[in-house]
Amino acid sequence: MATYTSYTDGTYGSPQRKMYLDSKKIEYVLSKSVNFANQNLDAGDADVLRVLSIPANTYIKEVWLEVQTAAAANATVDVGDGTDVDFFGNGMFLDATGYLAPSLVGGSTWDAATIADGNEEVQEFTVDGAALGDHVIMSSSVDVADLSLVGQVTAADTVTAQLGNWSGGNLDLASATFGIVVVKSQAHMTGGKLYTSADTIDLKATTDGADVNITTGVVEVKAICRDMKRLG
Repeated sequence: MATYTSYTDGTYGSPQRKMYLDSKKIEYVLSKSVNFANQNLDAGDADVLRVLSIPANTYIKEVWLEVQTAAAANATVDVGDGTDVDFFGNGMFLDATGYLAPSLVGGSTWDAATIADGNEEVQEFTVDGAALGDHVIMSSSVDVADLSLVGQVTAADTVTAQLGNWSGGNLDLASATFGIVVVKSQAHMTGGKLYTSADTIDLKATTDGADVNITTGVVEVKAICRDMKRLG
């Protein structure tokens, strides 16, 4: 694993931007644009790129990413700091433009058996990066009609889907493709972390999507900060 400081030491890009959100200059947004063509990251080696410099006595309220130019398909990063590499986000896909939430995707075909009234059928799906406590959103390519469909993470990398029947009669759902979105529990890019000493907000290349090196793409990294010294 290599750790690169090319965006915090001024080698690439302009200095990080700071925009105050109140007249007392207590809350502000730090932001910096990262061009991976300037600094490549090796996913298999879990390379880390330090991006934002966080002063001591700073409370981070929220961190988020905006993909301005997409990276290669299935390129992913964790978002964290010097002590917790994925505190703010785990397995964030950089292969489509837009604002990111820390989510994972998966799914497959399932042809559930006939379900008697008052019973359920369950099926396990593999979603790399899913962990106990994460939130699960399920979808089906066919109408589930009077069946209920729920999902939960039951083990590392495993989502268990459940079809329940409380319709009053037997139901047989046709074979369908089930889609899964797993939203990380630490998430929604919410911060809520106090830094008593200086630190950095980092991007770590991962193989959560695939073993794809990050050599292209532009990402804006932003953090809402509170100056605890001014707050008194």
